[in-house]
Amino acid sequence: MITGVNHAQVNVPTDGLDVARDFYVNFMGFKELKRPDTFETPGIWLNAGGFELHLGVEDGVDRAKTRAHIAYEVTNLAEWRK
Repeated sequence: MITGVNHAQVNVPTDGLDVARDFYVNFMGFKELKRPDTFETPGIWLNAGGFELHLGVEDGVDRAKTRAHIAYEVTNLAEWRK
């Protein structure tokens, strides 16, 4: 279980939003939240305990040249490493 971090915004390419949803919901175990209708661009809001992750879209970014990341605190590091 993820035990730490409050909120983060992660941007993915527009055509990668469904892949990101599958990863975070089905692999990581986040629960999808209803996202407010006020946003004009696509996105997904997710929850894991007391932490929210917001996925937005952003095209034209070379993600191979960034060190951006989120560090999660977890209850069983050995299990997550598997």
